[in-house]
Amino acid sequence: MSIKLSTISRYGLRAMIELAKNKDKSFVSLREISEKQGIPLRYLENIMLKLSSSGLVLSSRGKGGGFTLVKDPSSIKISDIIKALEGDTSFVPCVDNPSLCPRTNCCETRPLWVELKEAFWKVLDSRKLSDLLK
Repeated sequence: MSIKLSTISRYGLRAMIELAKNKDKSFVSLREISEKQGIPLRYLENIMLKLSSSGLVLSSRGKGGGFTLVKDPSSIKISDIIKALEGDTSFVPCVDNPSLCPRTNCCETRPLWVELKEAFWKVLDSRKLSDLLK
């Protein structure tokens, strides 16, 4: 078994990469993103709605419409994308909500999970969308 991000994050990151590759175009259609990145169109609609509501992409309707990045890829952190799609995730629930576990104050493993969460977000904070284009 592996620890992994959900499909929405994996697909969302690929969609953002496609927009970054086409940053000189005004807008990229959902269909083009779907075809180039192999993301089901109906699933992609939900992803783009989340990215749009988080302020990472701008949408335009009608002929020539689609999506574009709001900022330059060099100023978009990977952590911003993942948080827009997943929220502030942890590997175990008690890290974000200690009241979920009666062992929080005496748990020998909780410090490890806290450290793992901090390291995870530190890596994602240190990487920009433009880094994935290289």
